[in-house]
Amino acid sequence: MLLTALKVKLAAMVAVAGLDTNQINQISPETKAALETLAADQSEGKVDTQQAFTKALTAIKEAADKNDASAAYVLAHWMTFGILQGAQPDQVLALYKKSADAGQLQAMAELGALTLRNAQDQAKAEEGIALIKAASDKGELGAMRAYAQILLRGTNTVKPDATAAEKLLLAGSAAKDSEATLLLSQMYQGGVEGGVAKDEKKALEMLDKAIEQGNANAMSLKAARLFNGDQGANPLVAKDPAAAIKMFEDAAAKGNAAANRLLGQIYEGGQGIEKADPEKAFGYYEKAAQAGDPQALLRLGQAFQGGVGLPVGEAKDGKQEVKVLVPVDQKRALDAFRMAAQAGVPQAFYAVGVYYETGTVVDKDPVKAFALIKRAADSGITEAQFRLAGYYQNGAGVTQDLIAAAGWYDRAAQANYAPAHLALGNLYEAGLNAGNGGDSPASSSMAAAASHYNMAAEQGSAQAMVRLAGMYERGAATVKNEPDLVRALAYLMLAEFISKDKQVTDVIAKMKEKMKPEQITDATKFYEPKKAALEAKIREANGGAAGAAAAPAADSGAAKGASKSGKGTK
Repeated sequence: MLLTALKVKLAAMVAVAGLDTNQINQISPETKAALETLAADQSEGKVDTQQAFTKALTAIKEAADKNDASAAYVLAHWMTFGILQGAQPDQVLALYKKSADAGQLQAMAELGALTLRNAQDQAKAEEGIALIKAASDKGELGAMRAYAQILLRGTNTVKPDATAAEKLLLAGSAAKDSEATLLLSQMYQGGVEGGVAKDEKKALEMLDKAIEQGNANAMSLKAARLFNGDQGANPLVAKDPAAAIKMFEDAAAKGNAAANRLLGQIYEGGQGIEKADPEKAFGYYEKAAQAGDPQALLRLGQAFQGGVGLPVGEAKDGKQEVKVLVPVDQKRALDAFRMAAQAGVPQAFYAVGVYYETGTVVDKDPVKAFALIKRAADSGITEAQFRLAGYYQNGAGVTQDLIAAAGWYDRAAQANYAPAHLALGNLYEAGLNAGNGGDSPASSSMAAAASHYNMAAEQGSAQAMVRLAGMYERGAATVKNEPDLVRALAYLMLAEFISKDKQVTDVIAKMKEKMKPEQITDATKFYEPKKAALEAKIREANGGAAGAAAAPAADSGAAKGASKSGKGTK
């Protein structure tokens, strides 16, 4: 089994990554020893990750209780960035203040940032800015970066000054602060009005300098440019996938979450490499997820939801040996989806909502499911918009509202989502007023139903083809409301081609009994080009595979609605 269970904010390496013992001002021997021991334990695998962190935490707490300013800072930092959870805000502030009052520069800078972020009035905001500036004036690199950003955007009391911000960042870069160097690269890339001119060459130079200084984010950014190559008339970075992958790997080795996730995508999809390597891909996804990358968490959730296997050797006697890379595990899938949702990933809200809808590994909760799926729908996730419409249509988790249902189905249909077109067709055929022309509400609704069925049918929906056939058979899909058995038969033949449904075959046989030979011939002529168009879509969707064997999976109950049914699905 490739993957281990994910644990939020538990890995000791996350804790140490944000604290460089060489840069902690006034670091005590006790604090330095605790952090270095933690780093050594985790890298050498001497003890369990949680055990190593607990040991370091105990030593840091003991030092803080003895008025060790650097230990108090470490505790406050871990609480602020979620390494230690459950701390009260007053407790965090007290630790920061204790350390800052003793002259610990990182504590001053982070306390200033925290005060500024939570400021309820101008006085508090100025207090935060003053702390950041004081630490900046004393050369604290993080504070210099923070104050540079304050100068770039300006505040009520600090006038924007891009030139002064640039000067601070240049000083930080000269002191080998790779984050300052990266910020300079970003400034030069876009330019800053009123002080810093756009200079893409200079931006690239600073990006390369940040890489030389070991900045993993810079490596990931440069690697992305190398992978695709710069676009435009004067590209500065030529396409070089091999160099890109090497740089992604360097960034990933430093724990860069985005680099690990992008390597996962590269090895899973086989882009820029000779052959896809799913096993390697999910190893990278796991590392990215452990570092909190939301998209990697989403991908792992999907993997645990359906499982991932790798065929081994050739099939024998119709059986294929499969190596399990990611086992089906709905609990772990939900955990991963929840973590991605906490980071604001819309698809994750949708996935968690479906778990509450179906009651998979959680109790069914239509109200909670509705709320989660609506968040995803509001963010533009087509599948969520479609599912939300069903909630309104059926009154699940919300008061029934067919107008709202049609509105959400329409939003999904605008993305050319076939199930949404089919659902709208059902609603309009069942009598929902389309309100968009026609001699009467009824004719308008039938025209809208036929239009949506047609759009779904063009995408290969067998149910839509059957519904459309029923409308033509009754005359509901024609301008003069006259039956059109030619088109009815043609759409049934298309549904049979797609679904291989025996019920559809039986309906076709009965329809042919009441048709003239020339009508059947005309139906075949109408059917052939539409079949060819569907085959072309099937080949495209299956990477060149042709024929009915590669056709989309049959819709459930494809024959439902055939031959004069005319009823909207509920």
